[in-house]
Amino acid sequence: MSTESLGQVTTTAISPAAPQDSLPAFFARSVVPGLVGTALIGAGAVGVGWVPVKGSLPAPPLIDVLQSTTFGTIAAACSLIVGVVILLLAWLQLGTELTRSGSTDLRRLWMTLAAWSVPLLLTPPLFSRDVYSYVAQGKLMAGGFNPYLTGPSVMPGWVNDGVDPLWADATSPYGQVFLLFGRLFSDIAGPSAFSMALMFRVLAVVGVAILAWAVPVLAKAYGVNPARALWLGVLNPLVFMHFISGAHNDALMIGLIAAGFALVVRKHPYFGVLLITLGAAVKPIGLVALPFAGLLWAGQGAPMTLVVRRWVQSAAVALTVMVGLAFASGTGFGWLNAVATPASVKTWLSPPTAAGMAIGAVVDVGGFNATDTLIAAFRVLATVAALAFIAYLCLRPGTRNPVRAAGLAFLALVVLGPAVQPWYLLWCLPLLAATALTKIETKWMIYGTVGLTLFSLVSHLCDGAGYL
Repeated sequence: MSTESLGQVTTTAISPAAPQDSLPAFFARSVVPGLVGTALIGAGAVGVGWVPVKGSLPAPPLIDVLQSTTFGTIAAACSLIVGVVILLLAWLQLGTELTRSGSTDLRRLWMTLAAWSVPLLLTPPLFSRDVYSYVAQGKLMAGGFNPYLTGPSVMPGWVNDGVDPLWADATSPYGQVFLLFGRLFSDIAGPSAFSMALMFRVLAVVGVAILAWAVPVLAKAYGVNPARALWLGVLNPLVFMHFISGAHNDALMIGLIAAGFALVVRKHPYFGVLLITLGAAVKPIGLVALPFAGLLWAGQGAPMTLVVRRWVQSAAVALTVMVGLAFASGTGFGWLNAVATPASVKTWLSPPTAAGMAIGAVVDVGGFNATDTLIAAFRVLATVAALAFIAYLCLRPGTRNPVRAAGLAFLALVVLGPAVQPWYLLWCLPLLAATALTKIETKWMIYGTVGLTLFSLVSHLCDGAGYL
């Protein structure tokens, strides 16, 4: 293989691919199994998906049976289980085929992404009901409330919108762009929470589509097989389960961030920083990517004076955008105080929280009641460690791959964060997949995908989803 320097990045010529199957053969072998999987997931969602109130969906006899009878619920749950397993196996098989053939054909994978997504577009959300919190915050905006100061419980009938009671009084941790979309969707959909949820799904699909463009662009720039990167980072089962079905706003956030990096690579740094800032204005955790955009803009081996200048320029762009959005939304910078909202959740997926709960359970046997104190202590230590690691990634000399460094920064926030959800892996996976994962790292990402896919399935079924 030969390489040539492009300033910030190093491009590696990819070896010619082996002969591919014909399109019909590829469709039958690689597309159809995953399509069957997502179709079964979509069918299961009708019976065990999150539906805000009875009557929100059309109820022909078959659908009514799935939603309102024990037999129907069991059948829907079985459909969901089988569908997730088939989707997971189809994804693994597709990855094996890509490894064997060395194919770099993106069109076939884009077709696969679209085909696998279609059955999930109009079904009730699965694996989380966070989208109904988005709905409530949009209604707050439309009603003249500031979601950074007020929780959904101030609205009459908020329970009927499907909001998890855990978040009844929680202020919004999301950015101004996302709240503006929420207000727009509320104005369009009126009182229908389910219609608004579908609109938020459209936003998530847009985020996935942006990812499907940006990840191959970054992969080509870093000498990575773009098809392989697209498979691991975007065709991932977690994307279909949490970004498409679950309609999480993380999809739009990481899509804009990846696109921003792609534009910086293509020598459009101001537009790139703008997109990354807009991603952070969807979910503020995205601000973590900003210093790495400055590193990428400065170029490999740039002197620290140039790096600092690029950081200042990036910060100026970001601050200008954020101030403009604060005035446009009328909400100010309330998200700065609200970003800690998810930390109220105690989950075993978070190592520091799990350590606090496990040790606390032992200590509490002696009557000390120290669990909450231990959780808080471990969370503080983990947060300090994560911030120190991110600072190291930003400041270490000779950072060759700022996009990979950004992915590692997000990974640190996931592993050391106070609250972790399965879809948080998708903050880092698309960026890492596009920037030369080692074989061992790839295996761990695949293992993580499989584990979190199965965890999401079991967790959803244990939550007893259905009418809210």
